[in-house]
Amino acid sequence: MTKSFNILVDKLKSFRLKYYSYRILKGFVLSLFFILLIYTSLAVIEYFVYLSSEARRIIFFGFITFSVLLLFQFIGLPLLKLFQVLKPIDDKTSTVLIQKHFSEIDDKLLNIIELAGIGENQSVLIKKLSN
Repeated sequence: MTKSFNILVDKLKSFRLKYYSYRILKGFVLSLFFILLIYTSLAVIEYFVYLSSEARRIIFFGFITFSVLLLFQFIGLPLLKLFQVLKPIDDKTSTVLIQKHFSEIDDKLLNIIELAGIGENQSVLIKKLSN
């Protein structure tokens, strides 16, 4: 059971790697799209309406701030979770995500993960009670 369980845990780790890689790629595409969309709309506005230098300065720094926040949200956070600087999704959350896409799995995968967690907790309790 432990060898097959270790294989399952390794596959869940590879799922998390693919999940965060996909999130980073999706975030890059979304960020690029929104940044180009906003830049184009601001350039069109500036072309048709001559803005004062103060208004252009506010728009420029607002655009830079928005772009940095957008990149951090869609690319930075998944990168930090991928490298485990921030807490990544755990095994239970991974199994729930897998179950959403593969309905034939039902709750079997989640049950295996939960039973393994119960087994670890019981062994710790038994050691504490025996001392």
